[in-house]
Amino acid sequence: MAKRQQDADADTSGGYGKNTADATGKKAALRERDSLRKKAQEAADRAEYSESIRYLEEARKLCESVLGAKHPDTAGIIYQLSDLYARAGEYAKAQELCGNALEIYEQTWGRNHVETIRCCYLAASVCKKQGRYDEAKIRADTVLRICREALGEYHPETAEGYHLLGKILAEEGKYNTAELLYKEALERQEKVLGENHVRTAETYNDLADVYMELDRYAEAEPLFEKALRVHEAVLGKRNPDTVSAYNNMAVFYEKQQRYDEAGKMLQAALAGMESILGENHPYTAAVYNNLAFLYERQENYEKAEELFAKALSVRISTLGENHPETAGSYVNLAALYDDMEKYGEAEAFYQKALHIYEKVLGEKHPHTAGVYNNLAYTYVNMGQYGKAEILYQKALAIYEEVLGKNHLRAEICRENLDTIRKECRS
Repeated sequence: MAKRQQDADADTSGGYGKNTADATGKKAALRERDSLRKKAQEAADRAEYSESIRYLEEARKLCESVLGAKHPDTAGIIYQLSDLYARAGEYAKAQELCGNALEIYEQTWGRNHVETIRCCYLAASVCKKQGRYDEAKIRADTVLRICREALGEYHPETAEGYHLLGKILAEEGKYNTAELLYKEALERQEKVLGENHVRTAETYNDLADVYMELDRYAEAEPLFEKALRVHEAVLGKRNPDTVSAYNNMAVFYEKQQRYDEAGKMLQAALAGMESILGENHPYTAAVYNNLAFLYERQENYEKAEELFAKALSVRISTLGENHPETAGSYVNLAALYDDMEKYGEAEAFYQKALHIYEKVLGEKHPHTAGVYNNLAYTYVNMGQYGKAEILYQKALAIYEEVLGKNHLRAEICRENLDTIRKECRS
């Protein structure tokens, strides 16, 4: 220690210059980090997730070299990376990174900090996307209790906890309980954030979705309209989230067989998405998808096939072959081919979807069960009753385990299985 002090005393100006250089270098590195994060956000907005991840990984390295691997700023970048991997459908990687960020936040700021809470919500959301509903509920419920105790009942993050729990239960088909949770969220959001806040509008939209699932269309419509008005007022008509609200309104019209209104709304949504984000974006693909559904309902199979194929092409190019949304496009095309009695093509596309779902979501996910059920229907039409029965059994076992024996999907699948067994006996 004495020798180091002596060296410093011998050349004070040199030591000062070195410290200044170090500080300047750190500032430059942090400016570069911020620039990379900005580029990452811009790439994410274009749904160029691989590019966005690349920028963030570079930003993470810079942050770790200057501030350390356990610094909250580093955790913030890891959190962003987790969110991006989730958007890209790489849920296992997203969960791993979210756990890393959460560990840093808890050690640095504790469980009651807002950033820790948001990270916990992301972890619960990723579990939901993976179909791990019980774990997702436990995580979300735990964080909600922390929010209520640490932040109070009327805090935006407490409201978000009710909202997230509602989304998980709605995904399970428990619409009545989801309705109550959305109303709890809205009571807080309207008081704390106001009716004209985007987060409040998102809850209006999700509650409307629940009402639509319960065939309570008269209650759903004003909420969809309210959500759309808020998005237009706050974000403007040329914002992707606003255009998504048009898309949601169109789905509502289509469910009610109000095809003219649905068509106009979807055309407006498509024009908006293509103008703002371009043709090659997942949000635009979602509109192609819904337009295709509309044409399918009207038995315009040629136009439906064209748009389903276009949505699939966009999803493959932007999200990749192994993304759940890509699998969803294969399912949509397969179901269309079922309607067109092209059972060989239907089987091939269901198999493609099944490969993705089993790999990404696992065998015990409701989406996977849905493909087992639909592929069984295809086999029935092909006269392959043995294969159909096996798949109905697999689908039913998943529905009963994950969603419960009394869930509508389980009941429909059970009826399909009973029907096929009667067919085999006759």
